[in-house]
Amino acid sequence: MNNHEKRREVLAKVQTAISTGYYQSKKLDPAKHLVVQTSIGNPRWGAKAEWETELITPTPEVLELADSGEMAYTKAYVAQLEKIGVPAIRAELEQLTKAAAGREVVLCCFEALKKHGQFCHRRIFAWWWHTKTGETIGEL
Repeated sequence: MNNHEKRREVLAKVQTAISTGYYQSKKLDPAKHLVVQTSIGNPRWGAKAEWETELITPTPEVLELADSGEMAYTKAYVAQLEKIGVPAIRAELEQLTKAAAGREVVLCCFEALKKHGQFCHRRIFAWWWHTKTGETIGEL
């Protein structure tokens, strides 16, 4: 297998093994999912002792802008992601995928996103990742 084929194989595994979700989701199952903390605060409710949470690089540093509206928040958060860059984030996602040992990696935060018009950094990250790599990160 040449380097190009190896890279495509790794990318396919990263793309299919990662999704986003929220801590209180009834769909989260430690036997099937590696729950990854992407919030600044630790999950306080709905968290299970068997979850293996790890802080991931694209945790937002722009919380103070959350009340400024979706556009201002998105602009600041995307600037943060651009500064970190795809290679650094991809390296962390690959590490998490390996640590998951066959389970799906779920990038979690607090927002349930059940109401129209709600927004959250995890879906902004998924959109940004798709625009940069062409890889889709779905919601659990």
